[in-house]
Parts: sequence; structure tokens; C-alpha cells
Amino acid sequence: MQRTFTMFPITSLKIWKVQSRTSPHTTSRCFTSGISASLSPPPLPTTPTTPITTTQPSRLETLLSNARLTHMAHDAWSQILRPGDTVVDATSGNGHDTLFLAKAIGPSGQIYAFDLQQTAIESTISTIEQGLSPESRPKMHYVAQCHRNLQHIVGTHTARLVAFNLGYLPGGDKNVITRQTSTLAAIEASFEVLHPGGLLSILAYTGHEGGPEEFSAVAALLEQLPPKYWVSTQVKVLNRPTAPVLLLAWKK
Repeated sequence: MQRTFTMFPITSLKIWKVQSRTSPHTTSRCFTSGISASLSPPPLPTTPTTPITTTQPSRLETLLSNARLTHMAHDAWSQILRPGDTVVDATSGNGHDTLFLAKAIGPSGQIYAFDLQQTAIESTISTIEQGLSPESRPKMHYVAQCHRNLQHIVGTHTARLVAFNLGYLPGGDKNVITRQTSTLAAIEASFEVLHPGGLLSILAYTGHEGGPEEFSAVAALLEQLPPKYWVSTQVKVLNRPTAPVLLLAWKK
């Protein structure tokens, strides 16, 4: 009868080192094919580490940490604007707010950008052209007229948002400012331009001559709005006396 033997490579053999039962200081060896090695104790289980997570700041924390009411105004606008809306930037200035509005309403919407200064209209056009491709822009109406005429141009109950920045053109002539008389007339026109559910947003700067008086007159006008049809509010940074004041009026 023929016998068959299987040979195993030395590297596959297990060599054990065990503790003697009689003495903790002596060891005996178990030999296999004359090769020996030590048996290491099994590794201790490791405690899983909890991944470090960072908490993102809330929207309110972000707004308050910047303490910029322009950001708060933009945040309020974002809550009501929808693609396809009609909006009015009553003081387009350098076009930064206009660009924000254009992105919010998309190519199916339309914007009326008012400014009495031709240089401001040109800056707004440049900002829009640099910030949005032609196919991404809403229908743009650039109006180099006083905003007191906005109802005649925009129509009645047509806009979801009318936004004002009261003061002077940043980087422009500081002697050219919004005036109380024309501002009040434009705001009263805005009451008719907004459709129900629309928002009137006014950021009033008070650090220039005539600014505090203009703000007080505007605030008094909004305070008189009938609560049955309007909700008006004021946001102010109390410990920054030169900061602008944000006035909002929502049409029910």
C-alpha cells in the first residue's frame, strides 16, 4: 500500500509559546518540526473614537455676527421672492442690490431699477452684465428718473418687493442725497405698487445731513399704516449709533 505525505512550508507552521503551569518565570516550548516562536497575547479591544463634528452657525448667528442690516434685508427678501416675480429697486446705486434681486427672481422675472443719477444707472448696468449671463438675467428696466414716479411706470398691484436705500450713492457725490419730500412720495406710491403679500424694504442711513429727519418722517409714515392691511417693523443696531435702520412693511 502506497502512502502519500503532504509537506507544509515552514512559514505556514504555527509555533506557540506557553506559560508553565508551575512557575510564572519559566516557559516550556512546543516544538513543531524543530522551529519555535512566541505566542503574543491577543490585542486588547480598542474603544471607537467619536468623530469630531463642527456645528454650523445658524442663520441668525451669521446675521448678528456680521451686524450688517443689508444682510438682514437680503434675508428678508429671500423669504418672499419667487422666480418670475416683479420687483422694484427704487435706489439702484451701484447695482449690488439689483444683482441680488436678479438672481433671486431668475430670467422669468423683471426688475425696475430706478436712480436719478445716470452714473448710478450705468454702474447698475455694468454690475448686472458682469454678474449674470444674458440668458440668466430677468427682464431689466433701467429708469433714470425720480422714484416718486414709480407707480406710473410700474403699475398698480404688480410688484412683490419695493426696496429703498436712503442716503447718497456710495463712492459718489455726497451732496446728492435722497430727500424727504420725494422719498415720502415714492413710499406712498409703493403702497399701491405692491400686491398683497408684497414687502416694502427701506434701509435708512442717518449719518449724513438730513438723514435723521428723513428717517423720522419715513418711520412716522409706516407707523400710521392700518394694522388690518399692513405689518410694519423696525430693525436697529442699538450699540452702533451710526448704523442704518431697516424698516419693513408687509402688505397683507
